[in-house]
Amino acid sequence: MKNKIEYWKRLRESGIGNDLLILPGANVFIENAKGEILMHKGFSHDFWRNIGGLSDDNESLWQCGTREVKEETNLDVKNLVPFAIRDDPNLKNKKYNIFLHSMSFWTKDYSGKIVMDKTEIKELGWLDLTDEKYKFRKGTQRFVNAFLEWKKTGRFQYITNRGK
Repeated sequence: MKNKIEYWKRLRESGIGNDLLILPGANVFIENAKGEILMHKGFSHDFWRNIGGLSDDNESLWQCGTREVKEETNLDVKNLVPFAIRDDPNLKNKKYNIFLHSMSFWTKDYSGKIVMDKTEIKELGWLDLTDEKYKFRKGTQRFVNAFLEWKKTGRFQYITNRGK
């Protein structure tokens, strides 16, 4: 919920300090009838990113994904299909000392009118992810690559750099 302090921030304030936090999260690739995926740009960068975020306390990954979609786009999503998990210690968020485990979901089953969360997002767009004109950050590009591979092969994707 937008009106309460995010779970990971409450953990920091509870006395954990700046120790490493290992947190779950989810992102959702929403596909329209043209095969385009809904992505967004934030205020701090000019890169496209997927819709998603960190889980709140007592929230499943599915619940996290559906909540994040609702918060960021106002859309309701159903029938989420997991297609990848990211488990990459090399992608730690060094600024906040957070290591993220994230589940990626896909759906074509959405409803509602898009209303952008203007506190977090400066632009929403339906993108053809195979078009090289779109710029993604390294972490987002890994999700995009996993999504495209999953669409091609139907095999669940594991995003990691372990052992490298």
